[in-house]
Amino acid sequence: MKKIALSILVLLLIGVFVWNRSKKTEGCDESQYFSDYTKKCEIAQVQMGLGSELEFRSISDLKKTFEVKTLRTVENPAYKEKQAKTRTYQGFDLEEVLLSLLPNGDSLADYVLVITCLDGFDPVIDHQILKKLETHKALLAFEQSGEIENTSRDGKWEVLSLKWGSVSPGPFYIVWETPEGTYWKGWPFQIRSMRLVKSDIYLSEIAKIKPSESELGKDPMSDVEVGFNQFKGKCLTCHSISGVGGKKARIDLVQLFKNMVERDQSLRVLNKAISRPPLGMADIKDIQFKDGDIEKINEYLWHMSHKN
Repeated sequence: MKKIALSILVLLLIGVFVWNRSKKTEGCDESQYFSDYTKKCEIAQVQMGLGSELEFRSISDLKKTFEVKTLRTVENPAYKEKQAKTRTYQGFDLEEVLLSLLPNGDSLADYVLVITCLDGFDPVIDHQILKKLETHKALLAFEQSGEIENTSRDGKWEVLSLKWGSVSPGPFYIVWETPEGTYWKGWPFQIRSMRLVKSDIYLSEIAKIKPSESELGKDPMSDVEVGFNQFKGKCLTCHSISGVGGKKARIDLVQLFKNMVERDQSLRVLNKAISRPPLGMADIKDIQFKDGDIEKINEYLWHMSHKN
């Protein structure tokens, strides 16, 4: 009887595993991924190109042009593990993909990589990180291989447990062989578009959100200029000012600050948002703020919203 009971238990466990596996995969085929947003299988494709000239490329399109390669990472800082864990990814060599977008004779040193993610995160990978492609391998990954724990619903990824919930990195995820000098902007996931923009053109966009000349070039640097530099590095990927910046946060901060009449009021808003962020802003906890940073960001935003 014990053997029969044990056999029944084993069969039940197998059945539960198979049911859970089929539930996770949701019927997505190799060309698809399961979207955390539409809650269904979607075509895995990415827009890529130079400047504003973009075209959709599916996994099958990319396979026709680039060799599928394997990369093992011994540490992925997005998982925030105390002990490093090896993960294996399948994808396309990032340097090869980016070089294929350039006109003949151009170098990645003259460009920045502007990325848009499904969650609205818009990181800009500058030439200092792109230069690391000369010595460090990176993949535009379309799936994780090998044994996967906490599998995404399409069965392709190990989900990321973020402070606002668990998400799949798909459809595309940039992964590096080492996080040295690349994290956190260098490892964007849920990528939907990638475009190379000439550094000077990108800088002209940044010029639209620069403080007044009277606040620039001082010695020591003014609080407004320090706040501008802090904002570019820590906030601009998600927040926009005058149409420049990320779209993850729908509110233009200059417009928000224009409705405030005291600096202390805006500072309280910033401190609260950063110390107790809402769910959609919880990734701000991954960013380190030194003493005085928030106050200087407040000075910059106050200046931009009240300078006219």
